[in-house]
Amino acid sequence: MSGHWEVTTWQAGTASTSGCYQDEKVHNLGDNGHNSKIFDIIERLSSSADESFNTAKISWRKPRFPFLKGKVDLSIAFDSEIVPRGPDDASYQIAADARRECWNRIGRMAINPLVETKSDNVFAQTKWFGPHRRVYLVENESGPMLVTDGLSTPWAGISDKENGVETEVIMMLEPLMAVGDGDREAKILFWAQILAEVGDFIADGYRIANEVKENQAIVFCRLQKECLPYSRVVLSAAGYEIDDLPFGPATVLLATPISEPDISPDHEQEDWLVSVARNAIK
Repeated sequence: MSGHWEVTTWQAGTASTSGCYQDEKVHNLGDNGHNSKIFDIIERLSSSADESFNTAKISWRKPRFPFLKGKVDLSIAFDSEIVPRGPDDASYQIAADARRECWNRIGRMAINPLVETKSDNVFAQTKWFGPHRRVYLVENESGPMLVTDGLSTPWAGISDKENGVETEVIMMLEPLMAVGDGDREAKILFWAQILAEVGDFIADGYRIANEVKENQAIVFCRLQKECLPYSRVVLSAAGYEIDDLPFGPATVLLATPISEPDISPDHEQEDWLVSVARNAIK
């Protein structure tokens, strides 16, 4: 009989313990409450150890004879690869610089954001799970556009090597200037806030960029009544990629508001939303 466990100590609010006892035929015998006890022991050891560590491996073997002691092996290590990114990690600025370079290739990016969320937690996370939740104006020869800034920022508080949700979103403004109250500047700010909210939905989703790639375009979310006659948003590929992000390139999506008349009542089949989305970007 033997037992093997691996423990990861508390980091950014998460910890883990895996393993169990095994019989002579190496069949797992289950937890039976031992994992929590082992974790408590390792946590106490971590708090008083001279050497810092964040992982531990424990092995136990039953003695061959009843009057002998069992053998316990404990190894500890500090694995820098699983250390969560803190609020001052260099990858955030690297991602911001990569996006700015991309937007300035497309057009002329404004210095200051139209929308910026300052509220965050101790890991600098916003609703987009990274330090940046912003929307900028970019002047392009095809007309002004809004761009998100932060969805491709590596998530704070974890160690996963991912550029956030691995996408950013642009929205062309000229077709939307008939919607909203006030002058042109007020209307631009209105749609910038709408795009930030679309970004919130994307941050809450799963592999949205992959879904767009598979279907060419998707009807993504509804818009608030102030956006009428536009009622929904279609996401499609914008034809750009952001290079030089910390963990590989990210795809840029195009957010296109559509109205209810664009949604034909005969789209009753299972993939009708995909059909609507494809028609909207033609």
